[in-house]
Amino acid sequence: MIQKDRSGFVEVFMVELLFRKKPYIDRTLLNRKMLPYISKDAQQTQGWEEADIENTFIYFHTDQETFDNKTPQTCVMPHPVDISIERYHDSLQQSWHWPQAENIVRECTYGLLVTDFMAYSLFYKDRLTLFQNALNAILETAPCDAIYWNSSQKLLDPAKYLEALDYEEVLYGPVNLRLFNVENPEQSKLSQKQIVMDTCGLAALGLPDLQCHFYAPDNPRVPSSQQGALISNVRGFLLDMLYYLYDKGNVIEDGEICELMDQHPWQCEHQHSLIPPDRFVIDLNPGPPLYAGKQQRGFNVAR
Repeated sequence: MIQKDRSGFVEVFMVELLFRKKPYIDRTLLNRKMLPYISKDAQQTQGWEEADIENTFIYFHTDQETFDNKTPQTCVMPHPVDISIERYHDSLQQSWHWPQAENIVRECTYGLLVTDFMAYSLFYKDRLTLFQNALNAILETAPCDAIYWNSSQKLLDPAKYLEALDYEEVLYGPVNLRLFNVENPEQSKLSQKQIVMDTCGLAALGLPDLQCHFYAPDNPRVPSSQQGALISNVRGFLLDMLYYLYDKGNVIEDGEICELMDQHPWQCEHQHSLIPPDRFVIDLNPGPPLYAGKQQRGFNVAR
């Protein structure tokens, strides 16, 4: 993953395909699996080019135009890094969506790396579509046991990933929704804990990610269902917001109020992320008494 500034934008997508056993990629089959994803003209003139190294193929998307006259490429090659559970430790801590992830990754011994090159200047939706279409063709040719999307730091069940795409959940792989408990020994509100929920992966596309730093009950007298409901509501709000941003682009202004959840006002402000990787985010302020972060603009909304 190549990142040039603090925005979080990446010039090269990287997705790791993990296997229990070394796969074989049949070039003829790979080209056949690619056909549904490309234009009729491209079917006659383009195909996966095989390199000298085993399991290395490059697809030149010559039918795509970029403002700097580059030719976008998708490349699959043997993963140069040894597979180890330690490499994915942080991602496994956020794998709520896939409880079996650790056991499966432990069994993987071989990896393929799928990347794009010269595609960074494409419109972000076109770039992601181009990359995911090529990735799908590879997955259909050489089914893997686990997927690691580098820019979102997300481990994926390949079957769930493909199922999500069938339901047009195009951000299921590229974006991860994360939850962190914030340790603060000086916290005066002893009956509460601080939580940061954020998205990771939108910034890689050129959009701001999202984050919310809030208080949640940390008191045995508060029913766990009430605590879970709050976290679920924040999660739902972030999911709604991330697809809104993906659809509309970075159209939200600092100080703007969003009311996607129960008509409560959430104030927005562009900031740098609280949790690595370093990137631009839109900080969401649900107002007192929930908000535990800081924004330059005060939260003062007439109701």
